[in-house]
Amino acid sequence: MAQHVVGIDLGTTNCAVSWRNLENEVADVIAIPQLTAPGTVEARLLLPSFMYLSKEGEFPKGALALPWSKDATYAVGEFARSHGAKVPARLVSSGKSWLSHSGVDRTGALLPW
Repeated sequence: MAQHVVGIDLGTTNCAVSWRNLENEVADVIAIPQLTAPGTVEARLLLPSFMYLSKEGEFPKGALALPWSKDATYAVGEFARSHGAKVPARLVSSGKSWLSHSGVDRTGALLPW
């Protein structure tokens, strides 16, 4: 029998992850590591639902690195939201809303990759 339950909210504005121990009913929200500035990874309770697609040479090598992806050329979360506000042409936001719109060709080149 399961001992833990994990809940994931893939929200249009923010994402969050929580867990609950079914035996003792202890529950908690899980902090999500993310870039908050170039070269700075911090764990936050919410992951803003934003993706910033950097252009080649925009940041020094490794500035968008994460512990699990040293060669990342994009950012998601807090830094994507804050930096993307300055460079909106390279920002993806509300991607889930686009995909759920009835007039969208879901097989078309709507979102990056």
